[in-house]
Amino acid sequence: MRPGQRVPSTRSVAAELQISRISVFNAYEQLQSEGYLETFAGSGTSVARTIPDDASGFVPPHGSTGSEGVTAELGRRMISARAETLLKVPSEAWLNNLGPFRVSLPALDQFPLDIWSKLVARHSRKLSRSVMAYGDAMGHLPFREAVADYLSTFRGVRCDSSQILVTTGSQQALQISAHVLLNAKDRVLTEEPGYPGARLAFTAADAELIPTAVDDEGMIVPEVNRRGRHARVAYVTPSHQYPMGVTMSAARRMSLLQWAVRTDAWIIEDDYDSEYRFGSRPIASLQGLDVHGKVIYIGTFSKGPVSGAAARLSGCSEGSAGSFPCCTRCRRHLFIHSLSGCLDRFHWRGTLRAPHPQNANALHGSSQGACECNPISDGRDP
Repeated sequence: MRPGQRVPSTRSVAAELQISRISVFNAYEQLQSEGYLETFAGSGTSVARTIPDDASGFVPPHGSTGSEGVTAELGRRMISARAETLLKVPSEAWLNNLGPFRVSLPALDQFPLDIWSKLVARHSRKLSRSVMAYGDAMGHLPFREAVADYLSTFRGVRCDSSQILVTTGSQQALQISAHVLLNAKDRVLTEEPGYPGARLAFTAADAELIPTAVDDEGMIVPEVNRRGRHARVAYVTPSHQYPMGVTMSAARRMSLLQWAVRTDAWIIEDDYDSEYRFGSRPIASLQGLDVHGKVIYIGTFSKGPVSGAAARLSGCSEGSAGSFPCCTRCRRHLFIHSLSGCLDRFHWRGTLRAPHPQNANALHGSSQGACECNPISDGRDP
């Protein structure tokens, strides 16, 4: 029907379709509220004159049938080049497996559900208005204070609560870091072999990736010096390299920090499972050695609590801490603040802090020798 054309009366439509006149009246009223119809006293109801003349002449793309074909055709034309690149990344079918040797998950059957459920219920009943609102984009302050205390004590990280950013997962922490630190076509040094999720995050930020070889001491820094003169960021997993499982040597760590200072570049340290050391104490973080504010530290609780509800931690350097909140305002604040409150209590009960790695030793004691000999990581959080 054309704009301005009069539509049949509700009575005639009801008689033709053999339905209640009330149903037709409600349909007309809905179309009028949405702006498709307009009513004038004494002249009935007609198609709204504000609708474009060619609106009724839309023809689906050639060869397409129904809305699915139209959506597919438009989708191919309207997405960005970055999205096209990401669509070519093969899916990780192993994520659907919850059986033995599944990467990225701890022993879910050993998780203290009774304690966690009580804390969630207790905290949910006492939500304040400030927690139910958007809140601090950096995360729940009491939780960040607990995290800063934990990182300082157990990981040797130099930070306070103002430099802690709480995210919902590994990918969000990497994506925020990439968007804050990188411009389009900036170069990023990545470990080869390395974590696919990091490459995905940097690719989404339109960065140029420079794969850098890894040996039994971690990322090869002479290669970094040779290929990374104009690099903006180096991404490393120094405590437990993914997937080879090696630990970056002290000499390599110092050389990498010197490279960052000399080239005015950033280092993103992904400390994803540093707590799991079956034969020795955890290795101190690379960020703890940094005195020039060049390291962005990313850690996780995903190997203790349930991975799907794990908080991810990003430690900002003093020079960049003010830039991160502006990139976090679209996050799910209520979920983060509520979960952070529960994790805060989980932490201080002692359930989260030290016992889990010890429990892991007990659970996997029979395979400790294999864990010490095999250079295969126990996984990442999605």
